[in-house]
Amino acid sequence: MNVLFICSGNLCRSPLAAALLRHKVACLAHTSQAAPPLSIEVKSAGTAASSGQPMSLPMETILQEKGIDSTHQSQRLNWDLLDWADLILTMTQAQKFLLISQIPELMPKLATLNEYSDNPTQPDIDDPYGSDLGSYRLCAAKIEAACDRLLTKLQTLP
Repeated sequence: MNVLFICSGNLCRSPLAAALLRHKVACLAHTSQAAPPLSIEVKSAGTAASSGQPMSLPMETILQEKGIDSTHQSQRLNWDLLDWADLILTMTQAQKFLLISQIPELMPKLATLNEYSDNPTQPDIDDPYGSDLGSYRLCAAKIEAACDRLLTKLQTLP
């Protein structure tokens, strides 16, 4: 399965979600002897991203503290990524509705990360860009919890 995370600038939320999910899938493959490994590829993009920018320093720091590779180059959302993805997860409802309004045929494979990972009461994960480190940590904790729920859900898919 190909999972695409989308946020605005592809500097904070979507690259963090992508790095966390990649790491969790790799850890699961190393620790799970009984089940066949999950075949999940992960990418991220931004609806208003400038290409080639590094991840925001606070998110990079959070990933490094967890021992997770933080190498990232931002990229703008494009047709090739949308076509590649089996599952498209946005950080906000506004991003989801923007995509649906422009490309209605995406609807079957499009949701917010929280909606898809069974937290529909809080569908949005707010952008911490420009905030203090505590705001980035809170955002990262929300994304990690959603990625944990997402991984559990992906493991049950046929």
